Amino acid sequence: MSIKFKYQKKTRIPEKRKLIQFLKNMLQDSGKKSGNISIIFCDDPFLLNLNKQYLKHDYLTDILTFEISERGTQLIDAEIYISSDRVFENAMLLNIPFLNELYRVLFHGILHLAGFSDAKPLLKKQMTLQEDFYLDKYIRVINLYNWRLRPGNILIQHHR
Repeated sequence: MSIKFKYQKKTRIPEKRKLIQFLKNMLQDSGKKSGNISIIFCDDPFLLNLNKQYLKHDYLTDILTFEISERGTQLIDAEIYISSDRVFENAMLLNIPFLNELYRVLFHGILHLAGFSDAKPLLKKQMTLQEDFYLDKYIRVINLYNWRLRPGNILIQHHR
């Protein structure tokens, strides 16, 4: 059982082991366990093609989450596709660090696997509250491990 990062577009992810453990803990919080989860970082054209092919949506998005688990199991098998291009552009528009937006989007995908929905305004608001909760929690986890700024890193601060 594993969570693995894959890259159609190279995206720098600091502290991968801590992040993977945090994602597993998120699923455990919901009473589920990670089976085999692939998180694929890609560019806009790649994700747009998937969005058209599988959801019949002809627009850009930052994330697509496909659960491929068998029904009734607590083990979650899934593929999560994240457009690094879209995350970067959204971070610029929101005037927040790239990593904040990347983690928020990643947590959004895991929350879908945990059973959350954003299909209606009230559900979307509840999901955003959960994203904020986990973003704040993860920032504290990183700070506990004294994650240091290195050239190319962006200080993580929560601004939502």
